[in-house]
Amino acid sequence: MINYQKASLKDINEITELLTKFEGDRKDISANQFILAKNGDRLIGCIRIKELDKDCLELASLVVMPEYRKQGIGSQLVKTILSKEGRRPIYLLCSAQQQGFYEQNGFELIDTGVLPTILKNEYLRIIKLPYAQNIKVIAMNYR
Repeated sequence: MINYQKASLKDINEITELLTKFEGDRKDISANQFILAKNGDRLIGCIRIKELDKDCLELASLVVMPEYRKQGIGSQLVKTILSKEGRRPIYLLCSAQQQGFYEQNGFELIDTGVLPTILKNEYLRIIKLPYAQNIKVIAMNYR
């Protein structure tokens, strides 16, 4: 049985290992940002909302272990964290291949030109990274 729960300080090392293994966003990690998916005591997925400034929230670090994918765990992580965070809008940056997944979870495609400055700067940084050279990075929001 999969349990969805807030992370605690004792989970940080395990979260960092999971994000490192699957190249998730590890910048400025804090336990209070995360919702975890666990199978028993085993961490199998995570997601977080980062507060980039008082008016800019970013959904980030969604990772589900490969053997647990396509079972609705990622969607449940998204739904759980959105239900716990009442402030809006919430933005995200992702590959165009992930657009359908996020649309199914209530996000809408937006032009990167309308991103808050702090997130626009992050977008401009990301698209210059080596891994982003072969993908289209898009912006989305949840209102």
